[in-house]
Amino acid sequence: MALHPQQTIDERGFTLLEILLVIVMIAVTSAMVVPSLYQSTFGSAEEVSQRLRVVMRAALEESQMTGLPIRWVATEQNWYFEALAQTAPDKSAEWVGYAESPFETYDLPEGIMLTRVEQVGDFVLDMGEQSNDGQQAVVIGIVLLLPDGTTSQSDVYFAEEKEAYAKFLRIRPGPAGIQIQDNLN
Repeated sequence: MALHPQQTIDERGFTLLEILLVIVMIAVTSAMVVPSLYQSTFGSAEEVSQRLRVVMRAALEESQMTGLPIRWVATEQNWYFEALAQTAPDKSAEWVGYAESPFETYDLPEGIMLTRVEQVGDFVLDMGEQSNDGQQAVVIGIVLLLPDGTTSQSDVYFAEEKEAYAKFLRIRPGPAGIQIQDNLN
C-alpha cells in the first residue's frame, strides 16, 4: 500500500525521557523502601551500624540532589535527620526534621547503645540541646552532610550491653568514606 502525502504513520513507543523518568522513580522508591525493610526491634551493633551506613549514604545523595545541607543527629535513644530549609520567604533557614523513610527517627534496639560521636579534625559542631518535634533530648553528636558531597569527619561508636567490644562507623569525605570497623577498646 502506498502512502499518500496527507496520511501519517502512527509511531508508537516511549521516548528516552519517559524511560529515564521511570528509572529515576523506581530508584527513588527503592531507596525509601529497602532500608525500612531492615528496621527491626532487635539487632546487634553490627546490624545497626550497617543500617546507619546505608541510610547515611542515602542522606548524602539526598543532600546532593536537593542542594540542601542535611544533618544526622544522635541522641541517647535514637537518631534522626534534618535538612536546612527556608520555611517561609521572610524567615531565615532552619533545621527541619525528615518524617519519611528512610530518614525518619530511628529508635535503637534494646541492648544497643550509641556511646559517642567524635568529631575529627578542626571541624567542631556545637551540640547543645536540640529538639526534634518539640522534644528535648541530650545530643551525643551531629554529622553534617553537604550538597557538594563532603561530610564532617566523624567516628560513631556503637556497643552492645553483653559484648566486650563495639563497632564504629568511620565517616570521611569521598566515595568510600563511610566504613564499619571493629573497636577493640
